[in-house]
Amino acid sequence: MEMNLRNRLKATIPDQIALTPQKKEEILEAAHVRLEQQQTPVKKHMWKPFAVGISALALTALLSYPVIDEIKEQLTISQITEQSYEEISIPGRSADTLSTAVFDDATNSFYYYEGNTIYSYALDTHIEKVEERSEFPISKMLVNENWLVWMADDRNSVFVKNRETLEVKGFSTETFMDLEDDTLLTEMSDTRTGHTIYSLTNLHTNEVKQFTQAFDNSAVSQPIYQDNQLLLPSAFKKDGVETVRFTLYDVGTEKEKQYDFPFKGIHDVALTDHKIYASFRTGESLEVGYVDLEDGSYHKLDGKKALTLTAYQNNLALYEWIPKEEKYRFRSYQVKEDGSLTPLYAFKDAPLALLIPRYTKEGTLQVFGINEKYLTEDGIHEAKDDAIKIFLQR
Repeated sequence: MEMNLRNRLKATIPDQIALTPQKKEEILEAAHVRLEQQQTPVKKHMWKPFAVGISALALTALLSYPVIDEIKEQLTISQITEQSYEEISIPGRSADTLSTAVFDDATNSFYYYEGNTIYSYALDTHIEKVEERSEFPISKMLVNENWLVWMADDRNSVFVKNRETLEVKGFSTETFMDLEDDTLLTEMSDTRTGHTIYSLTNLHTNEVKQFTQAFDNSAVSQPIYQDNQLLLPSAFKKDGVETVRFTLYDVGTEKEKQYDFPFKGIHDVALTDHKIYASFRTGESLEVGYVDLEDGSYHKLDGKKALTLTAYQNNLALYEWIPKEEKYRFRSYQVKEDGSLTPLYAFKDAPLALLIPRYTKEGTLQVFGINEKYLTEDGIHEAKDDAIKIFLQR
C-alpha cells in the first residue's frame, strides 16, 4: 500500500518541473504522511466489501482534490525558488559601465557602453567586441533582436542601427524610453502648445503614431510601451487633491482609459499580466501595489516599500526597504491571485549586494551585484575582477 501511494504521488509531479532529488523526496514524503493521516481506518464488520469500496472512492477523491493541487502548487513554488542562476563577470569593466548593461535573449549577449563606444559580451563565447563607435560620448542605449538604439550627450538625436543590414539612421528627438520589436517610443516637448509629444515609430516603415500629454500633468515615471499598449503615468492636483493618473492607450484600437488614485507620486512602474505595478509616494513613505486593469481596482502588497521595481507576468522583483537591516535590499516574489506574495529567494546564495533588478521582454531577470568589501567613499575598486558581477535567472 505504501509503495502504491508513493508511486501515485510521484506520478502527479509534472514532467516539466525540475527539482533536486532531495527536494522532490522531501515533498513526496511530506505529502505521503499527510495523506496517511487523513485516511479514516476501515472497521472490520459484515459490510467490509462495501466499506472497502467507499474507502477506495474516498482515497481517489483525496488524491485528485484538493491535496494534489496543493502538492502541485508547492512543487511549482519549489521549482521557482530552486532555479539556478548565472553569475557573469566581465573583466576590466567598471560599475558605471556595467550598470548600463542590457541583456538580449535573442543573441544571449550583454550590450553596454563606455565613453563613445558600445560593446557586446557574448555568453556563449565569453568574447567582448565593439558594436558601434559614436562621434560623441553615449548617454543612453536600448537593444533587441532587430535594432540597436542610442543617444549621444547633449545631442537631440537618436541613432538606430539595423542589426541585420547594419544600416545606421538618425532622427531628431529629445529622448527615447522603450523599444519593442520594431517600435521605438520617443519624447519631444512642444513649447508652443504646452504638450509633451510621445511618438511610436515603426523603424522598418517609418510610420509614426503620436500621443500628447499636457505639461501640467508632470511625468512621474518613465512611459512604457508593451504589447501594443502605451502607458503614460502622471501626477497632478485634482480638485485640490494630489493624484496619480495612469493613461493607457490601446494603440491598435486607439481607445484610451484613465485610472486615478490619491497618491503624491510614483518612484517606479511596470506593466505586465493585465496589471500596473508601481511604487507610490504616500508622503514621507512609499507603498507598493498594483492596479488590476480588468476592473480598475487597486491592491496594496503586504506593506512593501521599494525604490525600484520590475515585473514579468506574476513575478515581482523589488529593491525594497528591510526594517530589520535598516537598508534597501533586493527581493523577489510570486504574486498570487489573491494579491498575497510568496518569496522566491532568487539569487539567495549570491555573495554580492544586489541592485537594479530588471526583467527583459522575454522574462529573464537581470540583477547588478557589487562586492561590498570593495566599497569605499569614492565607489568601487575597479581593478578587482570580482568587484562587479551581473546575475541572470531565466
